[in-house]
Parts: sequence; structure tokens; C-alpha cells
Amino acid sequence: MPDFSYISVDQSGKISRGVITSSSCSEVRKNLEAKGLDLVSCQEQEEQTFGFNLDVVDLFKLIFYHQITPLDKISFSHHLGVMLKAGVPIIEAVESLGEEAASPKFKKVLKKLMSELEKGQTLSSFLEKEKVFSPAHLSILKSGEASGKVTESLFLINSDLKRDYQLKKKVKGAMAYPIIIILALIGVSGFIILFVLPKVAEVFKQMNLTTPLPTRILLALGSFMSQYFRELIAVSLVSLGAL
Repeated sequence: MPDFSYISVDQSGKISRGVITSSSCSEVRKNLEAKGLDLVSCQEQEEQTFGFNLDVVDLFKLIFYHQITPLDKISFSHHLGVMLKAGVPIIEAVESLGEEAASPKFKKVLKKLMSELEKGQTLSSFLEKEKVFSPAHLSILKSGEASGKVTESLFLINSDLKRDYQLKKKVKGAMAYPIIIILALIGVSGFIILFVLPKVAEVFKQMNLTTPLPTRILLALGSFMSQYFRELIAVSLVSLGAL
């Protein structure tokens, strides 16, 4: 039987999270109700990322840049909406989400959010200050706060985030093969420029022959690449992180 990740709340409002092996979410609900717990959210573990997985660029951002990834935002908007719909107080919901956040950056943001909510700051104003959501999504959230429909606005934002993420994944998937080919060509060209051409130039020199202009240009390029190899790698990594 599959494992299900769940969020539950007891009669005092205390939130608990866990994993249980069961045949379905209905069975999970029955098991929790027998313990006096109300099921808030239930998902099969392999579906926790809503059908998405961190791609290479997102993983790179998470490890090296400690950035908030799209999946962080998708998970946050979904689970916060679910818990608010179940009647869980927003501060307790944010505290629970902060404890489970995978990203160190997002965990810190949620901890700060909980503190600011306790001081009376609104959810939208904090997320705007921290630049977690786009201006369009913040407008949706502000409208939800003004009309008393925060839960609905979070679900709307979540739907839009998932749609945008799926589109970007498709675009990146379509670009993957050409990029691999280009990188392979660059790698082969770099090897020739850095290691093969210098030996050819040495042969020309020993034979007292004049090196052709194209060869001299390639040798100059190879010298430049050798001299600024670390800088070129750094620029490549920064460019990857900016995608």
C-alpha cells in the first residue's frame, strides 16, 4: 500500500503532520477520526509536488543561491489555502508550513511571516515586502483579504502558479536537446583550442613556418580561455542561476 502525507488538526486546534500507510485518503481520514483528529490535507507521497519535480535550474538555485523556488510557492499557496479552509488560524498554519519547508530561505521567510502576522501585518503586505509573489498574484491576494476570501484567492494563485510552472517546464524540455548539443560542441571546441592547437602551433614553430591567420586567432582565443578560465566558469554559473 502507498504512503500518504497528511495534515490534521485536533479539537484544540493543534496542527500535526505525518505519514501513514493506507489504501486511500478516505481510509486515512477514518484512521485519524478514530484518534479524534480532523483531516486537513492528504496526498500520496509521490504526488506531494503536485506532479512536478525540481529541474536542474531550480535545484541549482536551491543549493547555491538559496532562492525560493516555484515549487515552494506552489506548496505554500496550496497548503495554506487548505488549512485556512479547514479553520486553522493563519499563524498556526504558517508555523506548521515553516517547520516543513525544504528551502532554508523559505523557512526563514515563513518564520519571519509568523512574527509579522502576530504584530498585525497582513499576509499580502509581508509577501509584497519579501517579493515572494508577483504583483499580479499580490493583487489577487489583496482583493481576497478585502473581500474576506483569502482562501479562494490562495487557490487561484496556486492554480496560476502551477499553470505557469508547467508551461516553463515544457519550454525547458523542448530546449534541453539543442542545449545539450550546443554544450557538447562547445566542449569539443574548447578541448581542441586549449590542447590540440597549441601542439600544432609548436610544430609550425619548430619547422619555422608562419602560422596561418585563422590558427593565430584560435590560439589567441585559447590563451584567453586559459587565462580567464575561472571567470568564464563563474559567468556561466551566474547565467544558469538567472534562468
